[in-house]
Amino acid sequence: MKKLNLIIISILLTLTLAACGSPSGPSAPEAAPSGASPTPEQIPAAETPAPDSDITDAGPADTTPAASSPDGEFSNPSLTDSQKEFCEKIIAAVKSKDLQALSDLCNYPLYVDLGEEGQVIETKEAFLALDPEKLFTDAMVASVTGCDLDTVTVPLSGITLCTDYDQPSITSSYNEAGELGISGINF
Repeated sequence: MKKLNLIIISILLTLTLAACGSPSGPSAPEAAPSGASPTPEQIPAAETPAPDSDITDAGPADTTPAASSPDGEFSNPSLTDSQKEFCEKIIAAVKSKDLQALSDLCNYPLYVDLGEEGQVIETKEAFLALDPEKLFTDAMVASVTGCDLDTVTVPLSGITLCTDYDQPSITSSYNEAGELGISGINF
């Protein structure tokens, strides 16, 4: 009798767990294969933003679909043509040590850390008041101009131009208006 009770309890437990863990009905989305990004049809409606919602990380319409990166953030596998063109302008400005040209590529406010204390630069005038000698160091110029744009990915935090992540870098991201601009300079 105990054996029969254990079998019945096991069956009921198995059915209960199976019912809790699996989607019901034909309208439930199928799970994406391991390592693959879900398609829009696989994302439940509650997780998709409404068309009128305020999304501040939204980029222009020509961004490529998201793919999973090793650190768990979503990123584009490579730069779009417009992102690559923007990065080439940054590299040219750094190579020529042109503070004016670099200031034209910034989204204000932006964070600047020249190796001292970091600061938020609110305006173009404040950016132009920075000491070019402190900004365009040999390490900064080498790191940004040595960056291989064919290997740059686009994580949610922005496009970072540098030869290695422990080197000086310039990060660009989209502002609320969807414009790509420099959002951070770090040593």
